[in-house]
Parts: sequence; C-alpha cells; structure tokens
Amino acid sequence: MAQFAAGDMVLVGAGVPHIWLSDPVYYQPDSVLRSKVIVTYINLKIFEQMFDLLKELSDIKEMVKQAAKGINIYGETRKLIASKLMDLSTKTGLEKVNGFLDILHLISISDEKSYIVDKQISDVSKGSNSDRLIDVIAFIKANLQEPISLTQVAELACMTVPSFCRFFKSRTKMRFYQYLVEERMEHARKLLIEMDKPISHIANLCGYNSNSHFCKVFKNHTGTSPYQFKMNINSSNT
Repeated sequence: MAQFAAGDMVLVGAGVPHIWLSDPVYYQPDSVLRSKVIVTYINLKIFEQMFDLLKELSDIKEMVKQAAKGINIYGETRKLIASKLMDLSTKTGLEKVNGFLDILHLISISDEKSYIVDKQISDVSKGSNSDRLIDVIAFIKANLQEPISLTQVAELACMTVPSFCRFFKSRTKMRFYQYLVEERMEHARKLLIEMDKPISHIANLCGYNSNSHFCKVFKNHTGTSPYQFKMNINSSNT
C-alpha cells in the first residue's frame, strides 16, 4: 500500500489482487481531474512450454514466477521498457513476439526493480470475490472521515462478519481494522503536508473525533506526533 505517481511501472502476476485509486477529489461530481494509465495484458500460458524447454529463457521464467509478488520497475529500465511498449503497439506477427520477449528479458536481468510485497500472495478467491474486495476498498477510501464498522463492510461484501474477516485477511494479509488504520494514517500524512489546518481538523477528516486518540495512533504508527510531523514538513520547506 503506497502512493503512486506519474511514470510508475509495475508488473503484476496472474491472480494477484490489486487496485489503483486516485485521491478522493478525483471522484467528486464536479471534478475535471483525470488519471491515465497504459495497461498491457499478457497471456503467459502460451509461452509456458517454451519457457520449460529452453534453458536460455530460465531467467524470464523465474522473473514471471516472482511477479506474484508484484514487481516495481524504475530508473533507466523503466524508460527503456516504456519506449519499447509504445513501439510494440505498432508491431505485428513475429516482430511483436520478439519485442515482447525482449521486454521480459530486460526486466529479468535488470537490477532496477523491487518487489511490492515480500512474499507471494496465494490466489485464494476467484470471480466475484475480487469485485467485492475492490468495492470494500473503494468504500473505505471514500469514507475515511466517517465511522466505518466491520458490520458495514461485511454487508457491502455480502458476507457474514466472520467470513469477511477471513476473506479480507486472506487477500490483503492484514486484519480489517489494521488496514483501516493504515489508510487513515496515510491520509493523515497527506493532509498534514497539503493543508494548513489545526490538528483537530485533520483528525476529524481522518475519522477521529478524539484529538488525543488521533495523536496517539499517529505516533504509534509513524514514531512521531502529528505536531512534530507538521513542524518537520514546514522546516524542510523553508
């Protein structure tokens, strides 16, 4: 869970739960803000036999396996692959296949990549459950300043509370309330950076009616109080 920015590039393996959401302001009825993404879908099943038969493709085979962790690609490798992907859209036949393998090869040998999670996520849910998770996460992000109960999100996912807790943890590797705090603290840091408002106002925008409780949770999460966090931001900007 992290912020994304212009130019980010990731390779996500099959069956890995993922979602990119812009800031809440993008979803306001009168908003003209837009995010743009270029997505390439790759059906690796048609290459599996080739990967198994040719030892020269062993690096690619291993990299594809590791994509179950999510791979973040950066630096000069990202620039080079972005250019090759754009060129690939104009290719046909063997040129397109060769270009595709060239891109996978570049990712497999590059040091300019990192894993998004530190272990593989098993694909424990199929079909409509993926949509349920997306609906729940979208609901959380849109309602961070409101009280959010476990019963609410379980009903949204059309599950009982115990079933939802198992489902959510299996997909995110986090308990629901742990995830909710992560989201609220990420939102709090963003607001502290962008807004010149009292801490109590920031606390309310993050769903905390108690300023003292918000400060305690923020310090436990970040290692510093929201006041000190704000002062550090202000001093770095002067």
